[in-house]
Amino acid sequence: MNRNEKESEVYQEFLRYKGLPADLWPRFVYEGIPTPAVRRDIDHPARPQPQPRADLPPHLGDAIFLSKAFASYPVTVTTIPTLIIKSTYTHPYMILNPSRSLGLASIVTGFSGIVSASGNSQHIPIGVASFEEAHVHLTIHSFTGTGSYEIIAQTFDSVTATWKDSQVIFSGINLAYTSPLYAYIGRLGVATDLAFRWSLLGAATMNFTLAVVLKGGTGIGSLGFANSVFLGGPGVTTQAGFPLLPGSRQSFVIEENVELWGIADTDTTIRVFVL
Repeated sequence: MNRNEKESEVYQEFLRYKGLPADLWPRFVYEGIPTPAVRRDIDHPARPQPQPRADLPPHLGDAIFLSKAFASYPVTVTTIPTLIIKSTYTHPYMILNPSRSLGLASIVTGFSGIVSASGNSQHIPIGVASFEEAHVHLTIHSFTGTGSYEIIAQTFDSVTATWKDSQVIFSGINLAYTSPLYAYIGRLGVATDLAFRWSLLGAATMNFTLAVVLKGGTGIGSLGFANSVFLGGPGVTTQAGFPLLPGSRQSFVIEENVELWGIADTDTTIRVFVL
C-alpha cells in the first residue's frame, strides 16, 4: 500500500467518525504478550499494529497456560522443615493448602480417641475466629472402670499463649452415664481458638468423640493456626516462614536448583501443582 492509499484510508476513517475527536475513534484490541513498546502506524498513530505472537509462557499474570494434564501431588509438611519442591529448572508451581471446612457452618472433630487419664486437645485446636457460636455433641463409644470424667471447654489466650477454661460442658461421665450428650456453649469461649480438656476422678478408660458444629461463620474456615503451613528455606520456622493459611493457595516461579521447604504446627498435607 503506497502513501496515497494510506492517506485515503485515513480520510475514509475521518468521514466514518466525523465529528468525533480522534482519541474517541474505535481502537482494535490485540491479545497477547505485552511488549516494552507498541508499534503504531505512522500515518494512523491512534491504531496500534498487531505484534508478532510469541510462544506462551507457562505462567502469565493470574492466567495459567496449561499444556498438559492438570494434576498435583501431595506433600505432608511436618513439625520439622520438610522439603516441598526441588526445582531442576526454572518453572512455575502452585501450592494449595486445602480446607474442607469453609462456609457459614462447619462440622469439626474436637477430639476422638481412647483416654485413661486427664488430658486435652490443645495439640489439635479449632480455629473459631470467623464463627460466632458453637454446639458440641458427645458420643461415648465405650467406658470401663469405676471413675468418672469431666469435660471442659478451653479458649486460647493469644497474648500469653496459654489456654484458659471457659466452662464445664459435661460432668459426671461414668459407666452409667447416658445424658446429656449435647451442649450449646454459644459464644462463651468462642474467641480465636477452641480446645477441650478432660479431668479424670478415680480410674476409668473412655473411648469418645467430640463433634463441634460452628455457626454464624464468615466463610473463612475453621482449621485454625494448627493447619497453617509456613514456607521458606531449609531453616524455615513457624515464626519467620511465609504463611499459607488453610483454604489458600500461592503460586511461585522457582529458579533452577532452588529448594522450597515448609514447616507446620501439626502434620498438614498440602497439594503441589506443576504448572
